[in-house]
Amino acid sequence: MYKNKYAFTLVELLVVVLIIGILAVVALPQYQTAVVKARVGSMLSLAGSIASAQEVYYLAHGRYAGKVSELDIDIPSECSHIAYAPYDTTADGEMFSCGKYFLLDNYVAEGVGSVNINYCPDYNTSWEECSDTREIHIPFRLNHNTTSSGRMCVVYHNSKLARSVCSNLGLTPKRI
Repeated sequence: MYKNKYAFTLVELLVVVLIIGILAVVALPQYQTAVVKARVGSMLSLAGSIASAQEVYYLAHGRYAGKVSELDIDIPSECSHIAYAPYDTTADGEMFSCGKYFLLDNYVAEGVGSVNINYCPDYNTSWEECSDTREIHIPFRLNHNTTSSGRMCVVYHNSKLARSVCSNLGLTPKRI
């Protein structure tokens, strides 16, 4: 009787499947963190550019610009202007939906302001939708010559992914 000595036994196949499953469980969170970190990193660059342009505008005009169109900066095509619903109804500013995951907020009120990044993995078409589901909030405070470069990273809903992303970006996570 002929016996194939190159065949795998069922136990060997199950061990291989088990090892692949364990590796997938370990690797998936790291992959998700890397993907979100890359997305947030691109928004950090944009928000930092807007904050810097705001400071230049302040030096020239004595106030911050309520509209990004007043600044010497181009907003990427994946960011579209949406209705602005600020926390303070006396504020001047505007909001952009950027890609599938972000709301970018140019907030100016009474001579102070901030450029805010909000990571909203579920809804980012309006502030009302995003404010309840956002996981990460990174403010770039405009303080004339002392712009905070986004060193704080606010984590919502005790999101482990958000904490990991903030830490990997070198930002101090603050839990809300």
